[in-house]
This record gives sequence, structure tokens and C-alpha cells, in this order.
Amino acid sequence: MKRFLTILSCVVSAATLTVFSAGAQKNLKSVESMTNRLWNETSCFDLNDSRMELMTDLQYYFDRCDNFIPYLKCNDSIEEKRMEANSILGFYNEALNRLLREIPEEQVSYGHIAIWHLYNMGYVVKTPKHCFGIDLNHKYAEKLVPYIEFLCITHPHGDHYTDKLNKAMADAGKPVYSNFLDNGYKLDDEAVFKPVGDIEIVARRVHHGPKSNIVTYYQIDCGRDTRNKVIFHSGDAYDYTELEKTKDIDLFIPHTTVGLRLRKAAKKLDPDYVLLSHVLEMGHPAKYPGSGIYRIPYVEAIRKAMFLGREGAIVPVWGEKIIF
Repeated sequence: MKRFLTILSCVVSAATLTVFSAGAQKNLKSVESMTNRLWNETSCFDLNDSRMELMTDLQYYFDRCDNFIPYLKCNDSIEEKRMEANSILGFYNEALNRLLREIPEEQVSYGHIAIWHLYNMGYVVKTPKHCFGIDLNHKYAEKLVPYIEFLCITHPHGDHYTDKLNKAMADAGKPVYSNFLDNGYKLDDEAVFKPVGDIEIVARRVHHGPKSNIVTYYQIDCGRDTRNKVIFHSGDAYDYTELEKTKDIDLFIPHTTVGLRLRKAAKKLDPDYVLLSHVLEMGHPAKYPGSGIYRIPYVEAIRKAMFLGREGAIVPVWGEKIIF
């Protein structure tokens, strides 16, 4: 039997979940103070009252942010700062800044990996010897190029990659693996490759929806110096029957609500941890279930984690570092 850390250490009742509200909130702290507390005073391994309260209050700001696309298009640094002030946009930008500060300083010990959640389904992974990214999407993602050796992209939807990052990686002579870029690293429907050192990746093309097989999942063996920890990033994979592991999985990173039957997927892959992702994708409107495409709120991701009925279900926040 695999050994799990206790994640949802408190019992999150239905009544507790109702504190997540799109309605008016009183006495809210600044976004900066709340995100700093989330990063420095709470852990995704312990969904306690303090973390729940901070996520609740941040949801208020998420639901009221309607200028994400204009922010991405803005080229005026002064206007950017104005838009970021006490806004989720400030959280979005500072999450990247935190990665830029921490990645070069982090000394990963033997047998471990460090993972940073950037945005949406984007993660940076650092081992004792190597560093790489998966599905990195951010306005200024190209700033990560000095720190990552290669990049994997699951599919050609704009919330899973960044054009400027792809170009900067190419200019630096660093591989970007995908099923759609004709850059010398384009993957076939099935592939096994070693991008650096003894990191080994199994990639396979699967469906995003019933008729759209545009997603490549990545099973990444992070190498001997991590005791061969394995990450399975499924992008927006839709059909759990298509997810095939060839090794024991330590971390499974799925889309929270793409239609993937999460409980069956988790049972099939049997990972130590599930990092529920694609939460609060700001390019989507702030609408809730029943209204089509929408920003998945924290409360829904937490409910999904509970629904899995297993320890090891994690809901990370942007900029959060996790050591495994």
C-alpha cells in the first residue's frame, strides 16, 4: 500500500463550503496580504480554516476581475501597475515573480522534487540536477527561459502555452515538445524520449473531447536523483480509459472539470498525489456550472478533491511551491 500524507486534515463540511460566495464580503484584506499569507502561512497539504478563509476572500476578487484580456494586451507599464493594484492581476504577476526568485535559489535534495504552480495547468519542476516546465502560460513566461532546460506543451489551446516563451526557448536552443509546433521537437501520436540526463518521458496523444484528439499527455520519470519520481500531466485529457501508465505514478495533474471522470482516472493511475488544476482560468468568464465555459472556482476544485475520496488530493494556488 502506498504511503500518503494527510491532506484534507480538517473535515470540510457542506456548511463550510458555503462560505465561498460571489456576494459582498466585509473587511477584506488586500490581495497582496492574502496571497503572502497563503504562500507563507498555509500549505496545500493542510486545508485548515485559515487557508479556507483566505481562498474564500480571494474568490471575491476573482469573481470581480473582468479586465484580464485587456491586461494581457496592455503594453504600458504604468497602466499595468494600476490594473494590478489590489487586484487578482497583482496575484497573477507576483506568482511569476515568486517563481523567478525561488527557482534559482532552491536546492533540491536527493530523492525529492520541487514543483511550482504558475497558472492554469502550468508547472515548473526542479530536481536535484534539472529543471523543466509543463504547459506554462503567462504574459511574461519568457522570463523563465534562463531556468528551464526544456518545455512540454499538452495541446494547442492558448491557455496552455505562451508564444513569446516558445520563441525565447528556440532562440536559446532549448527544446519545446508538443504535437503542433514544427520546431524539430514535434511529437508523434506516441513517443518515448530523454530530453536531458536520465529524465525519461512517455508521451501519447488522446482526446480533448469525444471527437477531438488534440491532447498529448506526458508521463515524466524525473530521474534517479529523485528516486525516479514520476509525474503524469494529462493536460485537458477527456477520457480516463486513454490514460495509460507504464510506471508507478507519484503525481497526477489533471484538468478539474474537462469531463474527465476524475475518480476513475485516479483509481486507474493510483498516484500518491493528485494536483487538481485548470482552476480559475482567467480567460474564461466568471460564471458557474450550468453556464458553459467558466472559471472553475476554488470551491468546486475542493469539492472535486473531496469527491476523489482519497488522501493526497491537492488544490494548489498560483505561485505555490510544493516539495515532494
